[in-house]
Amino acid sequence: AYVELEGTATALAMANISCPNNFQLQNAYPNPFNPTANITYELSENSNVKMEIYDLSGKLIDSLVDEFQPMGLHSINWNAKSQPSGIYFLQLTTNNHMETRKITCVK
Repeated sequence: AYVELEGTATALAMANISCPNNFQLQNAYPNPFNPTANITYELSENSNVKMEIYDLSGKLIDSLVDEFQPMGLHSINWNAKSQPSGIYFLQLTTNNHMETRKITCVK
């Protein structure tokens, strides 16, 4: 939407209220979890997205997302029913960002 600035008939400003303005990987919920965790993240731009789960040794355990996604809020569930209790690392990678969170599975 365009908004006219006070006192200036020709000046226009772009109001971009609904678009996210930053990349954010939120903490998994619940954490610790058994056996399902909800993971929410926000993309500030359209991007190739990769979300992977690693164990403490750095071994890839699961790939949750590997696709192009539009900007905005996204959510995914990880079901770790086939994994043992322990600490895992959730890594979200986009075209311009990478963030890692520690999550704990307790059975």
